Amino acid sequence: AGAVSRTCTAPLDRLKLLLQTDTEGKYKGIVQGMKTIYEEGKQHRLNTDRRAIGTATGWRGVLGGLLAFFRGNGTNVVKIAPETAIKFWAYESTKTVFCREAESPTGIERFLCGAAGGMTSQSCIYPLEIVKTRLAVSQAGTYKG
Repeated sequence: AGAVSRTCTAPLDRLKLLLQTDTEGKYKGIVQGMKTIYEEGKQHRLNTDRRAIGTATGWRGVLGGLLAFFRGNGTNVVKIAPETAIKFWAYESTKTVFCREAESPTGIERFLCGAAGGMTSQSCIYPLEIVKTRLAVSQAGTYKG
């Protein structure tokens, strides 16, 4: 379920990242940003000269444009399982620290355990978040593999 929800929201997540990191003013709003992502997705490196950039046409252009919305989504999907596992582990582990009765925590105790779980999981997952962000905001062909 997590992978499906992240994939469904991937185009908006990529647009959000591009709007946040845009220093040139290339992405001017939601509609213009979506058009720019699509057009950039059509760009590809030519086989004859790896430094030269060409624009794909026909079905390759359409496919490249659509796939551009999902750049960095694979990393986003991969980080779901460890993030959730760490969050649950940290939540359950901190129940012994914050709760008087671990079997029936109060509202504030649940809040503290949840906050500790969230902070722990985000701290552990941060390197994957950096990879996802760099993949999402980079030009096609910047990273290989």
